[in-house]
Amino acid sequence: RRRGRRRPSDRGAVRGPGTRPTSPPLAPFLYVTEVDISTDDGPGINEREFVRCLRRDYADRVICILPYPSRPDVFYDPGIEYVISPRRRALRYPLYLAAAFRRIRRIRRRQGITAVVFRMGITPFLPLAVGRILDVPIIFKTLLLYAVFGDDDRFRSSRTRVANIVSRVGTLLRPAYRRAVADCLLADTPNTAYADWLQEKFGVGGERLIVVPNGFNPEVFAPGDAV
Repeated sequence: RRRGRRRPSDRGAVRGPGTRPTSPPLAPFLYVTEVDISTDDGPGINEREFVRCLRRDYADRVICILPYPSRPDVFYDPGIEYVISPRRRALRYPLYLAAAFRRIRRIRRRQGITAVVFRMGITPFLPLAVGRILDVPIIFKTLLLYAVFGDDDRFRSSRTRVANIVSRVGTLLRPAYRRAVADCLLADTPNTAYADWLQEKFGVGGERLIVVPNGFNPEVFAPGDAV
């Protein structure tokens, strides 16, 4: 007797006596950031707390792709997918982008991807490549971009050296930033002022932009004594 092919809808289903077919597991989300979360500066601490929460509550649904830590004695998690770190060296940055892209592509081939969540880095090249070449939905966490597109002279004069470098590079890459933001499925920003500015500057609003206020871990940060 000739056996018929299993219907596509039955692929990945698990059957047992008297049971219904079960759905195949959902593809994971990816979280990608350029920040070295083992450092104790502002970005490092903030991202470290966020990644810790992801790993604690959603380890079965979210894969984190991060630069290899410069201080593994401070933070290292074997469950994280690490790639080469730029370590503040310009020549290493293209190597980081290539390594992160290859890792994302490998995960997509191996198990699929629901969406990739990016913390926007020094350039928008990685989100653009992932969205356009791999055809994967892109989400931006804590979308700001005022250091690149802001026009407030007072803000410009108070910038740090790193912020000034980011601004100069960003000015050259403004069209790429605009394309990356235009392509994103969803983004969040920390307050309504930023939400209004992003909607005016990029046309991102409505259901595509969510306000998520900044939080903090009271076990790490606590009010000091009154002076």
